[in-house]
Amino acid sequence: MSKKIIPFIVIFFCLLLILMHLLTANYNDLSIGFYVGIISAAAVTVAMIFNIRARNRGEIE
Repeated sequence: MSKKIIPFIVIFFCLLLILMHLLTANYNDLSIGFYVGIISAAAVTVAMIFNIRARNRGEIE
């Protein structure tokens, strides 16, 4: 598998995880796991976006 496609796969699964959290959440009684899941998936998504931008600029091989 090409190294250039891996960040897009990670972003896809992180967005899928965020969507799953939002669709299955009990909004009357949110647990700490809800916040941990959303924040960690969002952080990984942002990191992958910066990874893609750096790769496009040539900063990463």
